[in-house]
Amino acid sequence: GWEIAYIFNPMAGVSGDLFDFFYEGDNLKGCCLFDVSGHGIASGLVTMLSKTIIAREFEQGANLPLSKVMLNINDAIGHDKGDIENYLTGILLRINDNKIEYVNGAHPAMLCRSGSTGRVSKAALNEEGGDGSLIGIRELPASFTGINFSMRSGDSIMIYTDCLYESRNANGEEFGADRVAQIFSQAGNGNAQSQLSRVVHLFRQWTGDVPLNDDLTVIVIKKL
Repeated sequence: GWEIAYIFNPMAGVSGDLFDFFYEGDNLKGCCLFDVSGHGIASGLVTMLSKTIIAREFEQGANLPLSKVMLNINDAIGHDKGDIENYLTGILLRINDNKIEYVNGAHPAMLCRSGSTGRVSKAALNEEGGDGSLIGIRELPASFTGINFSMRSGDSIMIYTDCLYESRNANGEEFGADRVAQIFSQAGNGNAQSQLSRVVHLFRQWTGDVPLNDDLTVIVIKKL
């Protein structure tokens, strides 16, 4: 009942972006996208550690509110990585038929696109979109809140790492979160891959020959 398309463009051989899809048989049960701070070996190690923890906690927390699952992920990462300073931002999704449960940990807000109108809105508790705490900092009290909503046939959601809106063009102008929402609105009503391709094309038009200075991950999920 879903189409999935994604682009993963690491800046170097070791990436701090991690994403995963969770299945039960042929049924899509969830998705996640996390961004580890920093670059290099330490970031890559935290990425590998975190991917295992996230998959484990998602599976074991099937009967828990997703906000509690994210809290368990936060606690486990903070404990297991010890004194490594890197932290994460991230989005966790649980999917049940056409119903979505969404939790954000200080990450750019997920965008929801209506298949009937093309209108794009943020899935966020506040206007900035960065709901919830940073993830994996033992000394920082963590709090996460879940959002529940339904999707209709033709609706799409898009999650992405901050490289998409922080990248700049040759004039030094930042692409910006508002422009991200605008190009998703302009992505058309084709399949998930065509919507993603349109977003990436318009983004590349903007940045031109300016090299990206961060890992780039964009995921589009469309309800059939």
